[in-house]
Amino acid sequence: MSYGFQQFDEYGETIIDTSQIVNSLIKIDTVSITLQPSSASGSTYPSSIQYSLPGVTSQQDLDDNYIIQETPAGFSLFDNGGSFAIAYVSAGVISFTNNSACYTIFGGARQCSFLDARTETYNVYVVGKAL
Repeated sequence: MSYGFQQFDEYGETIIDTSQIVNSLIKIDTVSITLQPSSASGSTYPSSIQYSLPGVTSQQDLDDNYIIQETPAGFSLFDNGGSFAIAYVSAGVISFTNNSACYTIFGGARQCSFLDARTETYNVYVVGKAL
């Protein structure tokens, strides 16, 4: 037995069927996070932050059912590049971590400081999962 609404075209083909589960892509948040590299001195910003993500139950669940899309940022002369590392922490919680290294304008390694903090903006989507 199925429940829901079905609509057919003049040829008998189904055009709407709400009795079947449909995977959906739903944007649930846009978040901007500022983190400094984990090796930076000073405490202006943390190097890692926890974020509440309702419904996430494991790293596999995070990988399979959520899309965390980094939005493009403008050009920065001192940007060390890369994205923040994203990992499952516990039920309903994930973390963003800035593991980037710091380089001189000529590409040589240098000590990170609080001035190397980066802000990244992410769109968070859930894929076909009830929250």
